[in-house]
Formats: sequence, structure tokens, C-alpha cells
Amino acid sequence: MKTTINPAKNISSSAIRLYRIGLGTVINNMIQSSDGGYVVCGDVALDTSGKHYAFLMKTDAKGNIQWQKEYALTAQLINVRQTSDGGYIAVGGAASTVNNSVTRTFYNQAYLLKTDAGGNVQWQKTYGDTSGSLFSDVTETSDHGYIAAGTGNFPSTVYKGAYNLQMYAVKTDQNGKILWQNTYQTSRYVGTLNSICILPSNVICLSGAVDQSAIAGQTGYFYPSNVFIYPNGNQINAQVYTNMGLANVYTGNIIPNNNGILFAYGGYGYIPSKNTLIVYQTDFSGNILWYKHYKEADLANLNGLTKDGNGGYYITGTTYTTNGPFVMDLDASGNVISDHEYAISGYTVLGTDAFPCAAGTALWLQFLESINSKGYNFGLMFIDKNGNVIDASK
Repeated sequence: MKTTINPAKNISSSAIRLYRIGLGTVINNMIQSSDGGYVVCGDVALDTSGKHYAFLMKTDAKGNIQWQKEYALTAQLINVRQTSDGGYIAVGGAASTVNNSVTRTFYNQAYLLKTDAGGNVQWQKTYGDTSGSLFSDVTETSDHGYIAAGTGNFPSTVYKGAYNLQMYAVKTDQNGKILWQNTYQTSRYVGTLNSICILPSNVICLSGAVDQSAIAGQTGYFYPSNVFIYPNGNQINAQVYTNMGLANVYTGNIIPNNNGILFAYGGYGYIPSKNTLIVYQTDFSGNILWYKHYKEADLANLNGLTKDGNGGYYITGTTYTTNGPFVMDLDASGNVISDHEYAISGYTVLGTDAFPCAAGTALWLQFLESINSKGYNFGLMFIDKNGNVIDASK
């Protein structure tokens, strides 16, 4: 089902709650907090200098702002998680003291930020080589420390004197002190990590993508890849999935379940040769149990994978056919329960994520306003159980 929404027709009780912080805000991720509200993370421009600040915002279940905070200069937050003490741990990238960049186009160190429940800084630290590192995900461990994972630019194990992007993970104590840090799949020319989960056995699954080649200039397809590690960071095994019809992977998300791990990836499919989304289920060792492709006719981009509250999963993203968001509801076996697309008049949607709520589904939106040049914006809309958009003010 495709629905067109025009927020300008009734802005006081719009189907979309609109937010604008400073001169422009880029939202990279959002989570549902334990009180039923939401926390969004990204970066914000507060003036015309080009400087961007790491940014967190907390709302209640209806999207009313409870607090918003700006943090390190020249930084962005890619992901945020709620911690066992009621606070938040967020990751991303920041400029180090040896770099004078003031734009959001380059961050040369991975960044970890710990706050209390009100978003107040408890500590913040940078990690990795200063030539280019970025964290994409973080999770709390049983000792109340953290594992953060992403990409680091480190000396190549293949080419002496050269650097290349490698899968990078760091374990810290509860205060951000490094206990260990490792790189993985270093024989590949490029490697990235997108997501982390801790399995019931206490084994850690790191999910990302690697280049098909170890040779510079011969890079091509980027395939989904998982690395399983012990709590001390030592690798158990790793898989690269080349036989599911998906290449040039650009994002990935994972959720552990009773059967193992569910993965969702977006990328360029060579079977067929267009953008495609893929969901696959593995056992706890990474062996594929099933996989399915979606949205092949819509040139879709993947943004999110979340639980739908009924034993299934939301897959969210955007399509080129509407320049708007979609939300698919899948059952536990990957079968489509519903698939709804939305075109929002005057806006191009860049990203989205969905969460179950009392009304049905809450859909967070990151969009670029096309009517004028006010910069990036973000919003929240609610849909009922049939996919109908409902008044966000109620």
C-alpha cells in the first residue's frame, strides 16, 4: 500500500511531528527507551561556521521533547543504546586534537560517549588511529563495560607501509578504559563492522562487510561477513557470505533470537542487478538456515531492523519510487505480513526506523526538505495496525 501525506495542510495536528534543532540536524539512529519513549542520535549545526556537534534527544512516547543535548565539537553519533543504570552509551566519530577539520565530512577517531538518564556527560573518549576510525555500534557487557565496533584505518597486514580500513572492535571497562582492542579479517583490502550482539553462550557476534579482494585496485563486491569472538576478543571463526545474490553491501543490522541470529542487509544485488534487501537467519555458529530477498522492484535502501512486539520484525528504509519511507512487517520466518510505503509531499526521506507503540507503529524519519533550503530535518509519524497514518498529536 502506498500513501501520500501532506504535512502543510494541517500543521497544527499534522500526521508528522516535525523537529528542527539549530540550523540543521542529521539523525543517524534511534532507539525505544525502557519508558516507551525514544532517543535519537546524530549531529547538529548550531551556527554558520560549519562546525557540527554530537547530538542526543529524548522524547516521551508521543514524541514530546524531554531533553536535548549537544556534545563534542566536530563529532557525530552513529548509534545509541540504553544502559543498565538507566543512562545511555553512544558511539560515532570525532575529530581528534591533532586534526583541525570543522565539517562533518571527516572524523578521524572513533568516539564513545556515556551519559546519565538525563543526557548529562559522565565521560567521553576517542579511540583508534588518528588517520580515520569510526564506531557504528556498541553494547553493554555483563561486567557493565562496553564493546564498540566499527572501522579503523590501520597498517596493512598485506602491504608493508600501507594502511587500509579494517574491522575494528574495542572492549572497555565501565569508565571507557581500554581492556583490549582487535582488528579482524585483515587479509581483506577493506573491512567494516556495523552491528554487535552477545549470544546466550557469551560469544560475541560482530557483523559487517568485507571486500572480495585483498588487492588494491581490484576491489569490487562487498559481501556480508560475521566474526564470532570470545569475551577476551580472540576470534573463534568468521564467515563471508557470497552465495545469496547480494553484493556491494552498504548497511547491516542483527537481532539474536531463539534459533540463532537474524540479519538484514541492504546492497546492490547481482541477482537481480538492482538494489535489494536481504534477510537471513543463521544458527548460533553463523550457518545459514534461510534467506529471502525483498523490495527488488522498488530500488529500496535498508535503514532498520527492529522487533515488532509480536514475535516478528520490522524492516524499514526508503524507496526511489516514492522518495519516501517504507515499513515491512515480517513474521519469524521472514514472510511478509504487511508492506506499506509513504510519499511525503515536499520532503525526500533519507532514513527511517520503526518501533511498536500503543497506536500501532511509530516511524521515525530523517528527511531533506525540498520546498526550501533550511537544511536537514527529522520527524515522527504514527501508523495504525492497518498502515493508516494517524494524528501524531493524539
